[in-house]
Amino acid sequence: MNPSQRLLKAAMTVLGLCLVAYILAPPLYWHITEGVAAVRRDSFSCPPCLCDCSSYPLLSIPEEGRQK
Repeated sequence: MNPSQRLLKAAMTVLGLCLVAYILAPPLYWHITEGVAAVRRDSFSCPPCLCDCSSYPLLSIPEEGRQK
């Protein structure tokens, strides 16, 4: 294998690794950050919200919007 073929093979290997990292890095990053956030939430959890959202209508128009 001559030097130019080795250089081409090395360049293609680096290009392939960069492409794989470009595709896999964002999902792995978000997966890891969500896992860290879940651990933080467990250690510093706040009490659940006490809201009876079922008593509110699905779509409501504010009073100011009805008057105009």
